[in-house]
Amino acid sequence: MKFRKLWHDFGNLISLIRRDHKNILWIIGIGALAGAAQPFVQLVFYSKILDLILGGLYYECIKFIIILLCTTLVLNLIAQACKQSIVVLREACNDTIYLRTADKAFTMEYEEFEKTETMDAIRRTKSGENGSGGIGSQIQSAYSVTEQFVSILFSIAFVITLFLQFRNGSENFMSAYGSFFLILMGFTLASVICMKLASRSYKNYYEVEKKNEHNNSLSMYLIALATNYQYGKDIRLYSMQDLLVKQFRIMLKKINILFIKWGVTDGLYTGIIVLITQLGTGLVYIVIGIKAIEGVISVGDVLMYAGAVLQLNSCIRIGITEVSQFSYRSEYLNTYYEFINKPSIHYTGTLPIEKRNDTEYEFTFEHVSFQYPGTNNLILKDINLKFKIGAKFAVVGRNGAGKTTLIKLLCRLYEPTEGRILLNGIDIKYYDFTDYTKIFSVVFQDFKLLSMPIEDNVASGGEVQEGCIWKALEQVGLRTRIDRIPQGLKARLYKNNGEGIDLSGGEAQKLAIARALYKDGPFVILDEPTAALDPISEAEIYEHFNDMIQGKTAIYISHRMSSCKFCDDIIVLDNGRIAEQGNHSKLLRENGIYASLYHKQAQYYTS
Repeated sequence: MKFRKLWHDFGNLISLIRRDHKNILWIIGIGALAGAAQPFVQLVFYSKILDLILGGLYYECIKFIIILLCTTLVLNLIAQACKQSIVVLREACNDTIYLRTADKAFTMEYEEFEKTETMDAIRRTKSGENGSGGIGSQIQSAYSVTEQFVSILFSIAFVITLFLQFRNGSENFMSAYGSFFLILMGFTLASVICMKLASRSYKNYYEVEKKNEHNNSLSMYLIALATNYQYGKDIRLYSMQDLLVKQFRIMLKKINILFIKWGVTDGLYTGIIVLITQLGTGLVYIVIGIKAIEGVISVGDVLMYAGAVLQLNSCIRIGITEVSQFSYRSEYLNTYYEFINKPSIHYTGTLPIEKRNDTEYEFTFEHVSFQYPGTNNLILKDINLKFKIGAKFAVVGRNGAGKTTLIKLLCRLYEPTEGRILLNGIDIKYYDFTDYTKIFSVVFQDFKLLSMPIEDNVASGGEVQEGCIWKALEQVGLRTRIDRIPQGLKARLYKNNGEGIDLSGGEAQKLAIARALYKDGPFVILDEPTAALDPISEAEIYEHFNDMIQGKTAIYISHRMSSCKFCDDIIVLDNGRIAEQGNHSKLLRENGIYASLYHKQAQYYTS
C-alpha cells in the first residue's frame, strides 16, 4: 500500500466534503483524539489507583477515582457528539453525491452523455455507491482510520516508556538499550508486512468486484424485471419465470466462484496477520514480566502496560483493516471523480434568440454530413434543405435512413461532422444553447414521461398554468380521461413512488403531445407522433393539427404515409441522402421511393 496514495485519497475525500461541511476536519480530529484517549486515560488511572490501594492510601484513591470518572465522562461526551455528527454527515454526503451526479449528468452535452464510456462511468459510480457503501462509509472509514492511528501512537508511547525503564546494573538482553531499538524495528517490520497483506487482500477484493460488475448489473436487472409490475404481464403470459430464475442462478454461480477464490486467499492472509500480531503481543508480555520481576515497574504498571499492549494489538488489527477498507473504497470513489471530471457543456454560443411575434424562424442545412462518434459510417450525407417559415414538413424514409438524426442535429443534441445549420442566416452554434432550445416543442418517438403529477409532466418544470394545461389536454383529446381521475392534474403517473395511475400507450403519447403544445415553441417537431394512437384518435389529431400549431413551422417524422398529405413539403431520405422532395401529389407523379412506400401501405386499406 502506497502511503502517498493513501494520503492523497484522504485529502481528496476531505476536500470533497469540505465544500459543503467546513468543520469536517475538526470533527474527525477532535472525535478521534477523544475516542482514542479514553482507554489510555483509564489505564493510567487504573494503574495509579491499584498502586494507591496496595499502599493503603485510600483517600488519595477516591480522589483519583472522581477525577477518572469526570475525565472519562467528558471524553466520552466529546467522542459521542463527534460520532453522531459523522452519522449525520454520512447521510448528508451520500445525498450530496447523488445530487452532484445528477447535476453532472444534466450539464453534459448529449453527445458526450450518450457515449458508452460515459454510461460505463455512471454505472460504475452507482455500483461503487451500492457496493462500498458510498461516500458515507468512506467518511466513517476516515474517522476510524484516524482514531486507530491516534490509538497506535498512544500505545507506542506507552510501550516506549516500558522499554526505556531499566534496572541499574542489569545485563540481560531485555534490559539492554539496543534491545529496545531491535524490538521496535521488528514491530515496524511486522506492521508493514501486515499492512501489505491486508492491502493485497482488499486489492484482490476490488479486482473481484470489477470482474463482477457485469454480473452484478445483470443480476440487478433480473431482480428489477421480476419485481416491476410493468413487466408482469409479459413474464406471466410467456412463462418467463423459469428463464429469469435460471439466468439469475447462473449469475450467482459466477459471482460465488470469484468470491470463493478470494475468500481462500483472504483467509490465508488473515491467518498470517493474526500470527504476527500475537507473536508481537507475546514478546511485549515477556518484557513486562521481566521488568516486573526485576522490580523496575510496579503492579499497577503491569496492569497499565499489559492493557496498553492489548490496546496496541487491537489497534493494529483494526487499523490495518480500516486502512485497507479505506483504500479499497477510495478505488470506488475514484470512479465518481472520473465521472464528475468529464467535460461539461462547452457550448460557446452567446447570441440571444430574437424574440419574434411573427415566429419567423427559418432553418437552413448547408452541406451537412454526420457520423456518430466512434463510428466510420456517415448517417447523413451532404444534406441541403430549408425549412420555410410557417410551413408543415414531413420527413420520411425507411428505417435507419437518418430521420431522427436529422432532428437531433437541428435541436443541437449533436453537431454536424461537416457543413453547418443556419437560423435566420446565422450558424446555430453561435446562439446561446438554452435560449436556442426554447424555440422547439419536440415529441420524440422514444419520449419519456416522469413518475410525477400530470401537471408537472405537461409543464415540464415551467410555471404551472392550469388553464393552459387543460387546453392542451383538450386539444389532444385527453381532458375527459383526466377529468375522471379524482386527483385531476395532481395525479401522479405510474406506481414507482406509491400510488399512481397507468396510462395506455396512446394516452401517454397524447400527453407527450400536450406537453409539446403547452411549451408553445414556434417550431414544432413530432417524431412518430401517432404511432401508439388508434385510427380514430390519429385522424382527429391530424385533422385538428392546424388549429393546434396555429401557423407555426412543423416537422413530422412518420412511417404513416397518409399523414404526409397534410404537409406542404415532403423530404424523402434514403441511405442518408435526400432522395426526393416535394408535395404529396408531385411525389406520387414521380413514382419514386415515396410513391412506392405510399402504395404499399395503401394496399392494406383498399380492396
